[in-house]
Amino acid sequence: MTALQAARVDDPIAHTASKSWMIVGLIGGAILGAATVATGGLALVVASAAVGACAAGGLGEVLGSMSWAPRHVTGMLTEGSPNVYVNSRKAIRAHLSLGKCDEHSGSPKRVAEGSIKIYINNYPAARLGDKLTCSAEIFAGSPNVFFGGTKVQTDEISPEVPGWVNWVMLGVGTAALAVIATPAIAVLSTAGALLGGTGGNWAGGWLFGEGSDGQKWSMLFGSLIGGGIGMKGGAKFDAVRAARLSAEPVAPDAAVSAINPVKPAMPLEEAMPGWGEAWIKNGREYAELRDPYLSSKLTDDQVGALYGYTTNEGYTMLNPALRGTEPMTPGLEAYSQHLSEAMDVLPPTSGTFVRGVRSLPPEVLDQHVPGNIVSDPGYFSTDMVKPFKGKIQMQVEGYSGKQIDFVSEFKDINLENEVLFKPNTKFEVIDRVESHGFIHIKLKEVQ
Repeated sequence: MTALQAARVDDPIAHTASKSWMIVGLIGGAILGAATVATGGLALVVASAAVGACAAGGLGEVLGSMSWAPRHVTGMLTEGSPNVYVNSRKAIRAHLSLGKCDEHSGSPKRVAEGSIKIYINNYPAARLGDKLTCSAEIFAGSPNVFFGGTKVQTDEISPEVPGWVNWVMLGVGTAALAVIATPAIAVLSTAGALLGGTGGNWAGGWLFGEGSDGQKWSMLFGSLIGGGIGMKGGAKFDAVRAARLSAEPVAPDAAVSAINPVKPAMPLEEAMPGWGEAWIKNGREYAELRDPYLSSKLTDDQVGALYGYTTNEGYTMLNPALRGTEPMTPGLEAYSQHLSEAMDVLPPTSGTFVRGVRSLPPEVLDQHVPGNIVSDPGYFSTDMVKPFKGKIQMQVEGYSGKQIDFVSEFKDINLENEVLFKPNTKFEVIDRVESHGFIHIKLKEVQ
């Protein structure tokens, strides 16, 4: 190991930027998280702010402790060896020597680390970078006397950011994520991040050395990888659970239906002349690019119906007819059948979604009061992150929606993540708040 400058009485000590960067991260993350869903209702805004704050705060804490992060002097070493001198100043020893830190009131703090090879008065000699019990580091040393040897710890070192703060951030972040996503995603992603971070911390310490930047980067990447795996596991769990919940019992007249199957719908190109051919072509291109597996499961008519709804004018043609404000033509009826059959192929997506509506008919809006069960005769579109513009903002908790953004032209342009529910899906109105010209409605899917 590289020899380090020997520490002496009156050499400065300094703290890292962990605490200040954590605070900056908390504030910045909260602002960014809240701004992301600024029109998604109070609960969603608060939860998003909490998740952003906790994630950014934790990241700031780790980055602030890196070797390249700035330090700020908080005091100096005050007591050294009575009979060993370096540059005519008393040498500093672990456990015996003390330092005065301005960030901590009370008694002076002990030097807690030193060289495993060099001993002064029977204790490890302290050097540049060795820590005191308050986590302050020795910030300067002798210009011409160096002590080698790996670092050894003699006393317990208190973290710069107390452990309870990290546990609070973990708990708040997990709870808030459960509001934004689902409990399964929150718990499994948190557990995965903890396991991944622990593994990365161990591997980084073994490869790069304890307390090194390499160890900290390994811990961060391990947490990200573990959290991502846990999040996918939570999503799969929710999908399986949703599939069970939404499974419909066999109808009594199933045998009759098998004998007299539903008449196939007319082809999409015939049902939607002037549109169908382009919808099929464009939809297939996006599906093959983003999800070849799902693309292989969808017919041309199905993939075209999805594309026409999420990207083109399909929804403006179909939904008014389903809601009874425009005539239902045979072509639109066939289009709706293709769209419904396409959704039957896709896996369910459960979670909490957002929806923006410019306006609703008064008689429909009046039904949206807590305790009522409501449904839309048309297809019910939501987004995983960003609501569409409108003075009516909905937070929708559902389990049978289908994510259709893999065929959308707007997924990359407008960052849309559309989740679509079938006509007449039932929702219970959980809450309704009117504030500053907006109406915030919270819905929960029911069977």
